[in-house]
Amino acid sequence: MENKFTLKFLKTLFKNLSKEWNDKQKIEILERDPFEFEQLIGVLEEIYGFTNQDEKDWIYASFVENWLRVNGDFDNLTEENLYNPTEKTFEVEEIEWWDVRLDKYTKARGYTKAIVASDLYNGFIDADDEETEWLERSDSEINIKEIIGKDLKKDEKN
Repeated sequence: MENKFTLKFLKTLFKNLSKEWNDKQKIEILERDPFEFEQLIGVLEEIYGFTNQDEKDWIYASFVENWLRVNGDFDNLTEENLYNPTEKTFEVEEIEWWDVRLDKYTKARGYTKAIVASDLYNGFIDADDEETEWLERSDSEINIKEIIGKDLKKDEKN
């Protein structure tokens, strides 16, 4: 998104946002924590009336980067040092751990229950039918990596 806001407006907005996010540690948390990002987006919606998601995302990215550039002193923000963020391309890997119940049904031949159970545990018997019940997501992990330059496909732009 192109910056369509005046420097004066951004300085005022950033100063007001700095009342809540006012030190380097809070900014670093804001930069990486989706919950904190959503808190800032909520402020932009509820207090400032922003409704366009692209504008809210741009203001968030601009606020964080410009805060770091001027160490929170937005009086030092000028047209020359104003960071104008652009969208980037990221590769995202999400790993989820779930509690799940699998009911597998099959008919198997063997001399004893122990032999059949052993064959099942060792993968020698495949289920004829399977029912899956997803119970609860117990944990997740997200890995995000920015894709830069030569790793981008021709139809992608950063």
